[in-house]
Amino acid sequence: MSSLRCFILLILLSFVSNKSYSAPRNKPIFEYGAGVFALSTSQYTGANSRKNYLVPLPYFYYQNEHIKVNRDGLLGHLWQLENITLDFSFSANIPVKSAEVDLRKGMPDIDWTFQAGPALKYYLSGQQYSSEKSYFEVFSRKVVMTDFSYLDNAGWQYGASYLSQSLIANQFNANLTWQNRLTVNFATDDFHQLYYGVDKKYQSNIREAYTSHGGYLHSSISSGVVYRKGSLWLAGFMMYRNLQGMKSEDSPLVERKDNISIGLGMAWIIR
Repeated sequence: MSSLRCFILLILLSFVSNKSYSAPRNKPIFEYGAGVFALSTSQYTGANSRKNYLVPLPYFYYQNEHIKVNRDGLLGHLWQLENITLDFSFSANIPVKSAEVDLRKGMPDIDWTFQAGPALKYYLSGQQYSSEKSYFEVFSRKVVMTDFSYLDNAGWQYGASYLSQSLIANQFNANLTWQNRLTVNFATDDFHQLYYGVDKKYQSNIREAYTSHGGYLHSSISSGVVYRKGSLWLAGFMMYRNLQGMKSEDSPLVERKDNISIGLGMAWIIR
């Protein structure tokens, strides 16, 4: 369960900002607390079946000149030139239990997948630590799969995104931040095959053998808000993914062409 909590934290922080003010670049900030998070999401992108989570969740925020853990997950700042920055970011995907998905029954489970790689950002307004900002980003991340007893190659995921973040209220010692993101994702053969390929030995009367190839994966639109007043932290997000035109769109494991994920979180910050 501890791994699940860490993943859900990354999911939440990927869509909403937990800081609504600009911190001095030379002054480290560390906060911690505890809360609860609810998440409803599909088993995997393209699946009909959903999974709901309600778990206690640690809250933390850390920022210094080179590393921060916030709305972008875990991110290392590598280089900056005026409005252009180069970062190193990380993300993760929840495991898929094939027994819980009708079309995958009898197939191997998909274990945790973790992604890491560089992201090049061009800021149209604001800067890295600004409470209001907008930027274009191109990214490339290496993907590995693991159950923490092994490590296996799962290809690459890459793409581009646009982010806009606004401070929509700042009164009575309370801040309300709104963030929106549009992302276009691509992936290599290995990643497509992991989620949408069917080896011949696993074909059945409900699914034919299918070989996936690299290319367009999906597009997503996400929107999230964070409310912060004193030690109280509230957040929520919604993300819509569309698979129309995906390279593996004809896979028998693709049950639908879109998915929605929703999450709500509450935390009490101790420090």
